[in-house]
Amino acid sequence: MVDGEKIILTKPLLYMNRSWWPVQHIASFYKIESKDILVIHDEIDFPVAKIALKLWGRSWWHNGLKDIIAKLATQDFWRLRIGVGRPLADSQQSVADYVLENFSKADLDSLADVDGQIVGGVEKFLVM
Repeated sequence: MVDGEKIILTKPLLYMNRSWWPVQHIASFYKIESKDILVIHDEIDFPVAKIALKLWGRSWWHNGLKDIIAKLATQDFWRLRIGVGRPLADSQQSVADYVLENFSKADLDSLADVDGQIVGGVEKFLVM
C-alpha cells in the first residue's frame, strides 16, 4: 500500500518480448486499466542511466512493448525508460545481442547512481 493505494509490483521471469502475458493476466485479474500500468524497460535511444517517464507512445523497435501493446490493444500505459545505450556504430553486434549482454563496469557504476531517479519516476507515476 502506498498512500492508501494498492500497488502490485511484478517482475516477470520471462524475456521482455514475452511480457505481454503477465501484464495482460495481472491487469485482467485485478481489473487494472491500462492507464494505471507502468512498464519499466530498457531504452537504447538513451545514453546509459538516462531515465524518462512517459505516457503513451509507439513501441518503435522494442519487441516487448510491441507485444504488450498488441495484447492490451492500446498504447495507453506508462513507461519508465532506462537508458542502456547502443552498440558502437562500427560494431557488427546486433541490438538484440547488445541488450542481452552484461553491462561494462563503467555502465554498472553509472546505473548504480540512478536508483533514486527510478524511485522518483515511480513516485511521479503514482501521483498522476
